[in-house]
Amino acid sequence: LDVQLSGRHWDGLGLTAVTHRGTVSLRLPLEYSAALQLQTRNGNFTLDYPEQLVEGESVPLTVVTDKNVRSLTAAVGKGGAPIRIHTGAGDIHVTAARAP
Repeated sequence: LDVQLSGRHWDGLGLTAVTHRGTVSLRLPLEYSAALQLQTRNGNFTLDYPEQLVEGESVPLTVVTDKNVRSLTAAVGKGGAPIRIHTGAGDIHVTAARAP
């Protein structure tokens, strides 16, 4: 599953993408604002997205592992509508979308 977002934020209530098996690639512009809610069972994360500034402090995106479930819940930019991605068995790659 390949999810590439554009603009500065999601217009609407949010985005949900689910796959039972397979890798998910999420590409976000550097200036994107959203609330990320990402989860994989039996998979790994690859993060190539810059640290976020929270109250003037640089904070990296952090993956939490509980048993064989890995999740990332974080605001990017100014936060905003939730971007929910779940894969049952697969990796999740988060990268910065490069300007054309």
